[in-house]
Amino acid sequence: MTPMHISILFTMLNHMVFSGMRLAVALDAIHMETSPALVGTITALFAFLPMLGSVLMGRHIDRNGSRGITLVCTGLLAAVALLAAFLPNLAVLAVAALTTGGAYISLHIVNQQSVGRYSKPGNRPASFALSATAFAASSAISPLATGFAIDHMGYRWTYLMLATLPLISMLFIFSGRLKELTPRVQQSRGSETGGVLDLLRDSKLRRIYMINVLFATSWDIFLFMMPLYGASLNISASQIGMIIATFSSATFAVRLFAGPFSRIMTPWQLLLASMTLNGIASLAFGLVSLVPLLLMFAFTMGLGHGLANPMMSTLLYEASPPNRIAEVTGLRTSVSMSLQFVLPMAAGSVGALIGIAPLFWLVASMQLAGSFSARQNWRIPR
Repeated sequence: MTPMHISILFTMLNHMVFSGMRLAVALDAIHMETSPALVGTITALFAFLPMLGSVLMGRHIDRNGSRGITLVCTGLLAAVALLAAFLPNLAVLAVAALTTGGAYISLHIVNQQSVGRYSKPGNRPASFALSATAFAASSAISPLATGFAIDHMGYRWTYLMLATLPLISMLFIFSGRLKELTPRVQQSRGSETGGVLDLLRDSKLRRIYMINVLFATSWDIFLFMMPLYGASLNISASQIGMIIATFSSATFAVRLFAGPFSRIMTPWQLLLASMTLNGIASLAFGLVSLVPLLLMFAFTMGLGHGLANPMMSTLLYEASPPNRIAEVTGLRTSVSMSLQFVLPMAAGSVGALIGIAPLFWLVASMQLAGSFSARQNWRIPR
């Protein structure tokens, strides 16, 4: 396999730990008869360290390479899963959530840099789509396997099962196959690294970050508000689950065709088309109440989200300063994690004031306004 494929497989194994732990920790806390507020706080800890430290981690990877980070973070994922297996209490679950989130997101930053580095420029959208597809698959497989393991083996054996995945991925490290994935960037004499504000002063990067905020907001509001919206429409739990699964299935399916699409259209054209499609679907989603129509518009939103992610990764990589690629990815991750940490609370409060359907209309107006304001990028050549 190429270094890019090794990086994707390595990170996918550790992403399965992240997805499985996120479900297992929440269910284990509920099993301990913890209050809903405390369960929510423990779950939010998965995003806490990435929210605060992704930029610093990206800067460290740029300056020192990734070999030490991959070894330490993979070991931490295995260690906290083992700790949760043998010391089942709320404090350990909180530590597990905090550590798992920080360790995995660090590996994610390494993978984003590696996929961009080992892709040919013309094939970069397809490469990022392959990476996103692999993580979409692990997002579906890991929670299913974790839930099945909890029901049939209990929490201890589930944590032990999850602890084996990072240990397996360590074989790539000790075999030397990951050694040169993200080597240290050689700084030219007199070069200045600068801070986050320097990145935000770059108009290209700033524009991509703003679009990333729009898509991350739409994604989080859909996943968080859909159960509440379905309940307000008197839709059954199974139908609500079906709507969310349809959205997720669409994000997975469209990434399989990102390669052919990227040979026809430029990344900016695909991104603008995705944003417009998602805006129209979000507007329609808040106007209907019939389950078949909700399924149709959820699928359409999933198509927009699924195609946008690899296009943003491509554009962000190509607009990054050569010596700050991981830091640029870290800033994007930090922004996304901040939204995951804050939006559920904010969306719940706003939804209580104005209703849930207007939230989808608000997201739609933001998406459509964003695509209109960035329309000049449609003509940017490949």
